[in-house]
Amino acid sequence: MYLQILLTLLSLPNPTTPQSFSLIGDSNPTSSSLNFWFTTTPIPTTTTTTPSQSYTALQSFKSSITSDPTNLLSSWVGPNLCSYNGIFCSSTQTILSIDLNRAHLKGHLHPSLSLLHPSLSLLHLNSNSFSGDIPTSFSSLTYLTELDLSNNNLSGPFPTHLLSLPKLLYLDLRFNSFSGPLPFELFQTQIDAIFLNNNHFEGSLPISLWSSSASVINLANNHLSGPIPMTFAASPAIKELLFLNNNLTGCVPEGIGYLSDIQVLDLSFNSLTGRLPSMVSCLSGIEVLNVGHNRLSGVLPDIVCELKRLENLTVAYNFFSGFSGECGRLGYRNVGFDFEGNCMEGKDLQRPMVECVGVGESGLSCFRIPSARNVMCGGGGGGPPSLYERAGIADTKFKVSLGGLALKEWLDRLFSY
Repeated sequence: MYLQILLTLLSLPNPTTPQSFSLIGDSNPTSSSLNFWFTTTPIPTTTTTTPSQSYTALQSFKSSITSDPTNLLSSWVGPNLCSYNGIFCSSTQTILSIDLNRAHLKGHLHPSLSLLHPSLSLLHLNSNSFSGDIPTSFSSLTYLTELDLSNNNLSGPFPTHLLSLPKLLYLDLRFNSFSGPLPFELFQTQIDAIFLNNNHFEGSLPISLWSSSASVINLANNHLSGPIPMTFAASPAIKELLFLNNNLTGCVPEGIGYLSDIQVLDLSFNSLTGRLPSMVSCLSGIEVLNVGHNRLSGVLPDIVCELKRLENLTVAYNFFSGFSGECGRLGYRNVGFDFEGNCMEGKDLQRPMVECVGVGESGLSCFRIPSARNVMCGGGGGGPPSLYERAGIADTKFKVSLGGLALKEWLDRLFSY
């Protein structure tokens, strides 16, 4: 008898191994009519998603969809989850990614998707009609590297619970209706690409922006206001930075030259004032520079137009008073150059001169160092930033000759009066 019991125990399945299952009854079950063998069996705690968890997650998500005009989810029937439209699995039949982009689905994001936390790496649901907020349970998707929820009807404050995802590298929430301020913690994560454009975010740019390790930051078409933090330019990792069409004010900070590897910089359609800083000439990798539709003034520096990789320069609809030789030769280099709508006397398509009277006289408030062609860009050392570095004008990064005085000495003398 004991031998029979022992043989029976040895024949039981290993509880740490994912088990297959069969469905009973309805061939098109919903979350309210799931009926499979393990409903009365405790699900063991494992490091991988069990078939029951995966099935529950997908069927609960399906049940929350109120409109599926292309009938995409009609394939979501039965135990073979890897055959479902938009589901991609590993060789061991573990769900790795969900891609339902442009499926025109309508509904809300069901919290059950968090049941896929031990394996789900990519979640792409862009160009649908999902509404509501992002469930807090999504914070358990610890293997998620890409989250694309763009072009939906999602709303609420910024979903800060997503910032705890340790492997997230790509976050795309653009073209939704999120609102409120941007959290300070957003730019203190490992996320490499941040797309938040075309929402309703408001308030100032977090000063933590300067420490971001992201290579792409798109905050365009929101309601952000106030100045650009001087310290933002201590982010050498940034390749693309887009602030266009917000309500930003103040000056373009001198420290912009810290962005030595940036390729695209768009500050257009704001209310920035003062002169374009000479430190723009330190953007040696810049290809597209757009500062159009602001209130910038003064003469466009030649050293900006000498940037070797420049492909497009837009300064249209500001109050620039002119430019000299090098900018005039941009056309011969096949560089797009849009300077209409300024105050450049003798040039075509300029503002009426009456609009230019008195503009730019307040440019001194930007505290521009009076340098012309003597800007030299170089690398800096380690350690915490000094007061000058935090001001974005440190001579550890930029060495500027000012009548024989070092930058710090020049500043010290200036403030000693």
